[in-house]
Amino acid sequence: MAFTIRVLVLRLVSICIYVAILSGSVFSWNRPGHMLVAAVAYADLMQRDAVAAKTVAEILWGFENAKLYRQAESQYPLEQDPRLRYFMAAARWPDDVRGTSEHRDTWHYINIPFKPNGQPPWVRTKPAKPVNVNGMIREQIAILRSTTATAIDKGRAMCWLFHLVGDIHQPLHTSALFTTNFPNGDLGGNLFFVRPGQQERGINLHKYWDDSVIGTDRANAIKNYGIILRRNIPRSSLPSVGMSDINIWQRESYDLAVSAVYLQGDLTPSTTQGRALVVPEGYNENMKTVAEKRIMLAGYRLSDILAQIY
Repeated sequence: MAFTIRVLVLRLVSICIYVAILSGSVFSWNRPGHMLVAAVAYADLMQRDAVAAKTVAEILWGFENAKLYRQAESQYPLEQDPRLRYFMAAARWPDDVRGTSEHRDTWHYINIPFKPNGQPPWVRTKPAKPVNVNGMIREQIAILRSTTATAIDKGRAMCWLFHLVGDIHQPLHTSALFTTNFPNGDLGGNLFFVRPGQQERGINLHKYWDDSVIGTDRANAIKNYGIILRRNIPRSSLPSVGMSDINIWQRESYDLAVSAVYLQGDLTPSTTQGRALVVPEGYNENMKTVAEKRIMLAGYRLSDILAQIY
């Protein structure tokens, strides 16, 4: 009897851990990363069409359902243009409302299966969920173009558009690894543990990539980092920036997941934090390079969408 109870308890704990990991899979680039995408989009849009940027900020200010914006001035103090606050707040709002009726888990990702060569036939992949980031970006754009949508609906759609454009540019929001270690998939790297260095603890691969660009949510720091990145990675340095097909964005991220994240399946996995192995030499540097370019593409492409609508 005691053994049975112990087994049941262990199973319950395992289920709770699995659910916690799955819930955590909705984050991408972390909140500061999403704010950085918004800062890039805002600066780019202001340069090309200031009227459109102001219109977007007004829509966000009118989104009364999100109390975050009413507090934005104190939460995100900026030295200059206050409209940037609302762009930043919008981009992180879908993560901030986790645990509320506004949360939509499957909107944030599309886990296209990746099964490396050499895996046995019994490892079978699972298709991506039908409600996913690709389709939801299209839906938000449709709402923003609608002549019948309410101001609240458009404000909510704007927040989701900001966030999801960032999500689809994160490689681990478009892929799931299927191997003998992960026969049910690794949940976009959430079950795959690595160590950044010899002296560092294990971390799940998804969070590792999420945190690869910026770690502070101070608005001025994000704004300044965005200025640096726009100087170092201008539009002209990204040949694919003008590609507006969302399927292409998804494919770019998936291909990077295969090549830069999983190293074609050669990145050695661990299913536990304590046994995680150190990533190969050069992995950290390449990760940051890839992540910064994806952030910039997301920002520029978000600016393109807003310019087309407004």
